[in-house]
Amino acid sequence: MSYAKNLKATFQDIALNVEDLFLLESFQINNLPERVPKPEFAALLRAHPVLHRYFISVHPPISTFISGLLKEKKAVSDFIKLREIIK
Repeated sequence: MSYAKNLKATFQDIALNVEDLFLLESFQINNLPERVPKPEFAALLRAHPVLHRYFISVHPPISTFISGLLKEKKAVSDFIKLREIIK
């Protein structure tokens, strides 16, 4: 089971919002490359560019991962396809 699915199963009664990502600290941002589902994370960063800037301002080394991810995972323009990725 992936880390993301494990967290969803463990904390199924907790509703998270995009804004909750602004609570991450540098050491948590450092772990994102190993823990986030990449297509969903790329879509999230495109939908909320301020998160991209926040992550880099709090933990500058993450910029390499984010830049590579955004190049690797192309933007999804079809809303229905985007919803499928985020599921």
